[in-house]
Amino acid sequence: IDPDRLHQVLANLLSNAIKFSIAGGTVTVKLERRDRDMLRISVIDQGAGIPEAFRSRIFGKFEQADASSTRKQGGTGLGLSIVKTIVEKLGGAVSFETEEGKGTSFHVDLAEAQRQPERPVLTERRSRPRDGRLRVLICEDESDVAAVIAALLDAEGFSSDVAPDIATAKAL
Repeated sequence: IDPDRLHQVLANLLSNAIKFSIAGGTVTVKLERRDRDMLRISVIDQGAGIPEAFRSRIFGKFEQADASSTRKQGGTGLGLSIVKTIVEKLGGAVSFETEEGKGTSFHVDLAEAQRQPERPVLTERRSRPRDGRLRVLICEDESDVAAVIAALLDAEGFSSDVAPDIATAKAL
């Protein structure tokens, strides 16, 4: 999962839940396991709920239940469209349950990350230990990217070590 995109999803859902909740209401965030390898994040508000006539368009771009110029709540109507796009790009699904006058629950379902078997740590020394050049430590998990960075540094007169993760970087 891209943590920045997941953060954006949660920020949009929380923003909407807070915006459409009654004053003094509660917004709840819940995480639960679904099936064997699915997780569900739910953002639950105690707002007015989503009108029946608007539910089919809730994830559309620029859609707002109250699109009038005198509406109480601001916004562009892009937040839920962005949520849906990001969640689907992450391989998940977004859904909602609502009841007018009682609130709405938005659900984000994503596959749980599986722990990968430990791989041996590989480091690469790009130069002799004492060649007189300034030395740079490259911490990059993509070996192709690290190789390009190391080659560029070498061309500028630097030597480098490559670490694929923080633990290896600390050891170096």
